[in-house]
Amino acid sequence: MSILDDIYDGRYSVEHPAGGVSKEVLEQDTTFWEKVKGLLGEEAVEQQQARTCDISYAEEQNAFREGFRLGTLLMLELL
Repeated sequence: MSILDDIYDGRYSVEHPAGGVSKEVLEQDTTFWEKVKGLLGEEAVEQQQARTCDISYAEEQNAFREGFRLGTLLMLELL
């Protein structure tokens, strides 16, 4: 099988390295959401975090598509 077959069939995956977010920033984020949870409730916080994840996913998917297009155009330039 080729890598293209693996991508098409959904068998290709890559472990993503951990982001460059410091432990301090992550702790501040957790503290913030705990305070918000106390004010708005757990359900509201979970809904907002789900929306944030959806937005992040869409942005990362778009960045991947643009990077893939750029890579393809660079390869075609060699032909």
